[in-house]
Amino acid sequence: MKTIRAVAFVLFLASLGEVIAHAQPANSCVYQYSFINSHGVDSFGFCLTAYGTLASLQSPLGTEHLDSANPLEGFQVFDESESVPVDLVIFPGFEVTQAPSAVNQPKGPGKLPIIFTYEGGKIGNRDTITVTANPSEKTVVFTMTVGKYIFQFNAGFGSVTRNAGLFVDGLDTNTFANSGLAAFSYNPAGHEVTISGSWCTTRANQCAESSGYVSQKYGQKAVQEQGRFDTGGKSTAVFSYKVF
Repeated sequence: MKTIRAVAFVLFLASLGEVIAHAQPANSCVYQYSFINSHGVDSFGFCLTAYGTLASLQSPLGTEHLDSANPLEGFQVFDESESVPVDLVIFPGFEVTQAPSAVNQPKGPGKLPIIFTYEGGKIGNRDTITVTANPSEKTVVFTMTVGKYIFQFNAGFGSVTRNAGLFVDGLDTNTFANSGLAAFSYNPAGHEVTISGSWCTTRANQCAESSGYVSQKYGQKAVQEQGRFDTGGKSTAVFSYKVF
């Protein structure tokens, strides 16, 4: 396994988030977002790594649902056709194949959305991760686009997956399950975290809900959501984490 260390980041503070500056492990918190409802009693927050993956997921604030010592969350693009070099593995702290080429905050530092760009297979197709949130529903949403491959007669297809090793309420004894379209982990006496999603490919003009699984990833029990892509056109996969 290969671990890439995050570089130093400049500190920004804004109304909805902050960037934490200094060199740190790749799966550490860099882009922090916190929300409190109008009554001041309910709260939701998450933090992203330098790679656009979760370093922290909390609701209420202070209650962590990832491994606080070694958070596991990330995604993979896998070409099943073996015809184009678009494979991408991004699990900071565990395994990564490249760093993002750009990070864009169109509404300003500390505000959503935040967009992470990857150069895909490095030959013409570019992938992006756009992160948004619905604080009232305690949901963080990752929208991934897999770009069209530039060569007219050479296109690949395969899976886009997202995984999270969940420690709901800080426990490693939670119950994991899946419903076919979603996967979740819960503490019977506390909270639940669910991942669900959907995907579309423009080449085949096809859209569907993604599939939910319980998996083992780098030694942790994890939830997994899997969609599809086809580089004959632009593909989009949406993954949502929701805290109950």
